[in-house]
Amino acid sequence: MELLVKINKKLEQRRAILNTIIQNVGIQNKILKSAQILAECLKLGGKIITAGNGGSASQSEHFSSEMMGRLKNSRTPFPSLSLSSNASLLTCIGNPLAELI
Repeated sequence: MELLVKINKKLEQRRAILNTIIQNVGIQNKILKSAQILAECLKLGGKIITAGNGGSASQSEHFSSEMMGRLKNSRTPFPSLSLSSNASLLTCIGNPLAELI
């Protein structure tokens, strides 16, 4: 029973976050603006590049995969790259930067 209480608490936290977004036009406008920026990038022939640290790295990889995998629609894949999914690239970029610290 204790685990169910914890699960319900986490679900209620998620619901509260979604309710905040639903009730906050400012947040909704930021989401819309982000989508517009991504769409414009793609229209101009650009590529969506994502990155993350820790758990956010997997979010980055997932988002990039969804862009390439066409989500639910049959469409041309969107060019996308997750920097987090390439260990060689991460260390190549990170090594020279670490010397600056």
